[in-house]
Amino acid sequence: MTALPQRDVQRLERLFDQQMWAFGRDATRAQGNLLALRGFTRTPPPSGRDVSGTYRLEERGLGVELSSVGVRGCVGGREVFLDRDPMAKQVPRLDGVALSALLAWFADYEGWVQAAVGPAWRAASLEARSRPPAFPAAQMQGLWRALAEQVEGGSRR
Repeated sequence: MTALPQRDVQRLERLFDQQMWAFGRDATRAQGNLLALRGFTRTPPPSGRDVSGTYRLEERGLGVELSSVGVRGCVGGREVFLDRDPMAKQVPRLDGVALSALLAWFADYEGWVQAAVGPAWRAASLEARSRPPAFPAAQMQGLWRALAEQVEGGSRR
């Protein structure tokens, strides 16, 4: 079980929503799919279903599965699934170890995006959204890292 102060739950919710948008933009990037470049494999959606395909990656002991429905992270037999439901409903039920690992992976991924295609890509991705970003693109990596560390610290208690 994971406990976060309400302001951090709200930050997690807004950052996750923004990250989901970013993953979608990365997958449809005209110059090449960044998820594929990172090493994800894609499984097409089931026939007749109005959902995206699923992207899967195994990296340093963490399994990551992305789709339009949400993100699943599996590490050491522990699992967490984040979806677009309000985080206040989800967070108390989540495994802190798996959540911390997934949030740290988000931070690593954002750092990789900056290194692979430059910081302008993420900023442009967020600017293409119909509403303003909750957080500047340049802050995403640090925000994910801070949330991961906070959850990790709470999981050790």
